[in-house]
Amino acid sequence: MNYNLSNLDPYAFEKLIQSITKAIIGNGAISFGQGADGGREATFQGKAPYPSVTEKWDGYWVIQAKYKMVQRETDLKDFSWLKVQIEAELKKYKSRKTKVVKPDNFLFFTNIRLTAVAKTGGRDKASKLEKSLEKDYNIKHIKIIGYDDLVDYLNSNRDIATTFASFILPSDIIHELHDRLKLQNTKNVKRIHDALTRFLELEFKDNTQSKLDHAGKLTSDKVNLDKVFIDLLAVPDNKFVIEQKPAKFVKRIVEVGNLVHSGLSC
Repeated sequence: MNYNLSNLDPYAFEKLIQSITKAIIGNGAISFGQGADGGREATFQGKAPYPSVTEKWDGYWVIQAKYKMVQRETDLKDFSWLKVQIEAELKKYKSRKTKVVKPDNFLFFTNIRLTAVAKTGGRDKASKLEKSLEKDYNIKHIKIIGYDDLVDYLNSNRDIATTFASFILPSDIIHELHDRLKLQNTKNVKRIHDALTRFLELEFKDNTQSKLDHAGKLTSDKVNLDKVFIDLLAVPDNKFVIEQKPAKFVKRIVEVGNLVHSGLSC
């Protein structure tokens, strides 16, 4: 089964990785919330059945999530982006004013695909990078875990996949709702309709406000996006018509889009 991880945002991806970490390492793994976390989504101290039940790594573990919003410009660019991200995190162990314990085992989870092409593909490049960084930073084990590995983990831990289903399995959710709405039970249809309406209303309100906690500010304060961004005036051919008030750019784009969608001329 495939999962659409592109519907996640960086924060939701971090929560997904924290859940997977507890599944493969154990509930003793400690998850970190938003804010300054010292470059850690989760940590663990001790021996765990990873990478297998026979080869158990031991020591201090650090888990990080690296989420790329836009993927597959080319496989090379995706991997180059990931390489820069990982090296930047490791360099912090040398540059931080407040010293952070360097891990024995460092797991990097990413949503990019590590292609299987021999030598030139992302998977082989990742394996080569792991060995190089282990030597350069004197870390016992570094592991880069990509999209295909995440699919395997989600297939093996369906409870986690179900928890994040609204993000990563949208087609299944829509199909199920469609079937339920076709039922003749009007009471059931009304209940689903009301639930969807409340959900969409909450999502719309949430998306109209800036997420200050993503920047490390833990507060209940909300700032509407219309206080942060403004809609610029759209003036055709660089001519300002005094007699006629210029249209707002975004508003005009939406109006034109609606006309095109309706099959009308604009």
